[in-house]
Amino acid sequence: MTEFGVRYLEIVTSPAALSINRLIIAEAARLPDIAERYWQLGPGRSRDFLTDFFDRQIERGRLQMPDSRRAADHFLEMLSGTLRFQCLIGVRTSPDKSEIEEIAVAAVAQFFVGCARR
Repeated sequence: MTEFGVRYLEIVTSPAALSINRLIIAEAARLPDIAERYWQLGPGRSRDFLTDFFDRQIERGRLQMPDSRRAADHFLEMLSGTLRFQCLIGVRTSPDKSEIEEIAVAAVAQFFVGCARR
């Protein structure tokens, strides 16, 4: 999960991804089909990947959670919520590799506190 977290953060906080996000947000009301397609190919895909991963871990007895889709949403927000928003609105720059790794490690550790099978 840490590897996923690092890669996810590298993508969503990259200048290119932030620019695309700003454009999608600005045009979503006017072009809802494009916004929906963006969701399906980007954030929704990450969410589905994690949901499937969590479902497999639940089946193997490694994790316990009442709703794997909601858990995926929570984990993604733990990774990027405040950081990504700050980057989107320009109050900070994109994190460097070491900060990304620190954030991913901390998010995974915190996530497992709540979801590890006991």
